Amino acid sequence: MGISALLCDTSYGRTSAATGVDSETEATNGSWFGHALGYWAHRDDDNVDFVTFEEMKRDLRSVIKRLEKFLGISITDEGMERILKHSSVDGMKKTYARIEQDHPNGRMHTRAMGIIPFIQKGVSGGWKTQFTEEQRATLDQMTMERLAGTGLDVHYH
Repeated sequence: MGISALLCDTSYGRTSAATGVDSETEATNGSWFGHALGYWAHRDDDNVDFVTFEEMKRDLRSVIKRLEKFLGISITDEGMERILKHSSVDGMKKTYARIEQDHPNGRMHTRAMGIIPFIQKGVSGGWKTQFTEEQRATLDQMTMERLAGTGLDVHYH
């Protein structure tokens, strides 16, 4: 799982490690841990498949092929190329630009509270530039404590 959503107070796009927000009770959409672990409890269900940002960055084609099998569908070579094109950061930015241009409230669909773009640089670990060393250490400690014994392993460094 990527850090981009970790403990997110989505009204401002910041994490509790940075803002001091109690993500369990005060964050707009609740705790990332509660959200992720709720689904993680169903990881072995037939209708659940976990995909991480980091997996997609490493080998998007393999992730798509895995999802193709999971969904029981067939993707043509042409379809695969279209998915790859539209799933790239540039492809998503173009789609979001079109949404912002074509719809009166488009920015509310492409940005947190209409301000902070959902599509950033498309790299893992970019969040680190937004945190102090102390905040990163706090986040690492919180992650280790809350995920201990769950089997959910995060790779956000």
